[in-house]
Amino acid sequence: MKVSRALVERIMAIILLFILLGVTFYIPAVSAVSVWLIPFPLMYGVSKFGWQFGIVELLIGLAFMFLSRLGLYVLFPFFFTVMGFSMGIMIRLKKPAFAILLAGSLANITMLILYLAGSVLIYGFNPVAEGKKAIWKSVETMLAQAGPLLHQNTETLADLYQNYINYLGVLAPSLIVVVGVINSLIVVIISLPLLRRFGVEAPEWVPFRRWRVPKSVIWIYLIALLLIQTGIADSETPLFTISVNFSFVMQLLLAIQGLSFIFFFAALRHFPGIIPIMIVVAVVIFSVLLLQLVTLLGIIDLGFDLRKRLAKKN
Repeated sequence: MKVSRALVERIMAIILLFILLGVTFYIPAVSAVSVWLIPFPLMYGVSKFGWQFGIVELLIGLAFMFLSRLGLYVLFPFFFTVMGFSMGIMIRLKKPAFAILLAGSLANITMLILYLAGSVLIYGFNPVAEGKKAIWKSVETMLAQAGPLLHQNTETLADLYQNYINYLGVLAPSLIVVVGVINSLIVVIISLPLLRRFGVEAPEWVPFRRWRVPKSVIWIYLIALLLIQTGIADSETPLFTISVNFSFVMQLLLAIQGLSFIFFFAALRHFPGIIPIMIVVAVVIFSVLLLQLVTLLGIIDLGFDLRKRLAKKN
């Protein structure tokens, strides 16, 4: 009886994978939702039946995507199957939620890098360069329309926007990392509760107010800033690209630390839960103005162990 039930569960996992891939490929109106569920059958299969069954699922999914003949578009759902496989292994090993997120992020980032490399080497298409061109065309159109309304020469604005676009090109490695982590985070948030509903022992998330980043993040951030601000990392050298990307990623981590502290402080003072949520929304909307303040708060919290001091005082 147990053997037949296990067989049925495996078949159902494969069928579900087929359905999700088919919906993602052929029903665009639903694909924006279904694509985030593609890792679930892999996570379920690997965590419950082992990596061997996960390999079978991967190969079946890959064969289905190959037979669909949709070109490079099939690679995007394939990213999610690989991510689901890696996350399923972490769940089977009974790792915490952050380890599952890390495994999925690394898998997603690796696949994105391979996709970019294949796109450039095989098809001669550079998504970063083409993206910069598309943004610049939009800026040129906007400036051409806004010039008469501003009653001034738009060359200065054009130079400013050009610098911003070039800066985005430099940040391409960091943006790949951020996209990979966000993709994995969404999948983890959706899939872990579903796995628990289907009888899989999936870990719970640590409350956001208890999130902390390593103290070494402060030093990496400060060193990167020092290299940029002092001119040691010249804008034409690889050291500049490395420093800018490390600075960007470390600033995001410190901002997360600062937001986590806000939730901690709100819980400590028994504020309504809506207050820290509104602060997060404000930071996202007005990120240019508020991100620096939240980053500074994260540095103070991490460097001076502010939570421990406040908890003792309380």
